[in-house]
Amino acid sequence: MPGTRRLWQLYPQTLSPSTELDYRPPQPWPGSATPPDIVDLRTFTDVHSWADIKIVNYLVGSRPNHSATAHPDVLYTLQPSRAFELPANNATARIAFAEICLAHVLAAPAIAAGPLNFVTITSTQHAFPVGDRRVRFPADRETNAQARRDGLAARFNVIRLQKTACQALEGIPFIGMVEPALFRRWGPNGRTGRDWVSWHCHLITWGAIQSVVSRRLAPLRDNHDSMLENVAAAHVEPITPGDVHRKLVYMLKAPQKLYRVEYFKEPWTNPRTGEFYPPGWHVNKDWLRTGDRIRLLDVMGGRTLDALLFGLHTGTTLVGAIRAEALAPFRAWEARQPWMQQAEAD
Repeated sequence: MPGTRRLWQLYPQTLSPSTELDYRPPQPWPGSATPPDIVDLRTFTDVHSWADIKIVNYLVGSRPNHSATAHPDVLYTLQPSRAFELPANNATARIAFAEICLAHVLAAPAIAAGPLNFVTITSTQHAFPVGDRRVRFPADRETNAQARRDGLAARFNVIRLQKTACQALEGIPFIGMVEPALFRRWGPNGRTGRDWVSWHCHLITWGAIQSVVSRRLAPLRDNHDSMLENVAAAHVEPITPGDVHRKLVYMLKAPQKLYRVEYFKEPWTNPRTGEFYPPGWHVNKDWLRTGDRIRLLDVMGGRTLDALLFGLHTGTTLVGAIRAEALAPFRAWEARQPWMQQAEAD
C-alpha cells in the first residue's frame, strides 16, 4: 500500500546515533498562501506539507521576532528519517498513516454496512493549561519550551480519554483518534489569561443508529462539562458510507485550527459558510499561526500515531491491523538492533 511504501522508503539501513536535525533547507510553499480545507487525502497531504514547510522554515531560520522554539526532544521527532517510528509531530508519518488507515477502514465490511455515526467527545476533565507565558526576550523561548514539556497538557495520559470513550460507548464498535485543541485565553471556567489545550477525540461508530449512540452517551453528557457553557461534551452526527473518507481524514489530521471563544451581542451569519449564530458565546476557528504550531509540538511531545488511534470491539481488530502494517518498518528496524538480538538470545 502507498502509505506502507512511504514508510519503507524511509526505513534506515543504518542510523547515526547523532540527533542532529536532518531538515531540508528552508523553501517556499509552491501552492496558495493559505491551505485548503481537509476533505480528502489530497488536501490532507497538502495541508500537512504546507504546515511542515512553515514549521521547518520557522525553526531553521529563527529570527528575533519569532516567539517560540521547540524543545530538543521534540525537534528530533520532526526529522523525515524518523517517520517510520510514527511520531505524531512528523508530517511524513502522519500522511503515510492516513493512507494506511483509509485503506483498511474503507475496505471493512462492517463499516460499509453501517449505520454510521461521527462522534466527538470534548470534556473539561481532559483540558489543561499549556504551561508557558508571553515571551519578552529571545532567551525566554528555551525556558518556555521546557515549561511546555513539563506542563499539564504535555503530561496528560491520553489513555484516560480513550477509556472514557470506551466506557461511554460500551457495546458499540468504533475507531477513534485523540487530538489536542488550542484555546486562546479560554479555559474550563471561561475567560483566562492563559491558553489551554483541550484533549478530545473523534470516533466513527457503526452498527447502531444515531438515537442509540446518543442515548448511550447520555451519562457522559450529564457528568462532563465542555469548554463552552450549554454545549454538550459529546456530539453525535449520523453519516453515510460516502462520508467516511472525508470524516476519517478530518479525524486523523494534526491540529490545524486555533479556537477563540467570543460573545456575539447581535445575531451574525458567517458570509463564507452561511452558518447562523444567535447572540451568546460561540467558538470561532482560525488557522494556527506558526508560533502556536510550535507550542503544540511541545504539547504533543514524543507521542506516536499508533498510540493515539484506538477502537472498541471489532474496531479494536481494525486498529490492530492498521498498527501492524504501519509499524512493520519500525519492527523490522527494531529486530536488527543488537540489544533486541541479545534479549532474544537470553
